[in-house]
Amino acid sequence: MDRRIEEMLEDYLHGSLTAERDAEFRRALESADAETRQMVAAFSRHSQLIRQAFGAPEVAPAAGFYARVVERIDSQRVTAVSFWDAFLEPHFFKRVAFAALTLLMLLSVTMLTTPAIHEEVLAEAPVVQMASDPDPIQVTGVSNQESNRDAILVQLATYQE
Repeated sequence: MDRRIEEMLEDYLHGSLTAERDAEFRRALESADAETRQMVAAFSRHSQLIRQAFGAPEVAPAAGFYARVVERIDSQRVTAVSFWDAFLEPHFFKRVAFAALTLLMLLSVTMLTTPAIHEEVLAEAPVVQMASDPDPIQVTGVSNQESNRDAILVQLATYQE
């Protein structure tokens, strides 16, 4: 295939050649061999088939279509009020932010103005002493069996792991 034909073939098939370039392409095609002319004719047929298969015509909506769509949306918006619509309002988020900042301010003022009573409460609190491990039991002989039983019972009752 001739180099000039190869360079202009895509534009020719697309139909975007200027009149001057189209005439130049046709002259180059007439001077080319029969095989090249058949190949270009086949490419042209394929290009037309592809354009017909995938080229959808421009369809415009009927007059008043957009007005009817807007009217229908407005009519549905009035009748369908949802619980969640309140959360989607932009003013809702402003109110939540204002409430959170107000709460934060009140808590900080309360903390700053409340006197520190921690030291006073600790001073007045009774002293609590934790139970400590009892002294180990000395089991002596069998003569005082009753006191040995009491000591073992106390040992078992106060055992901690």
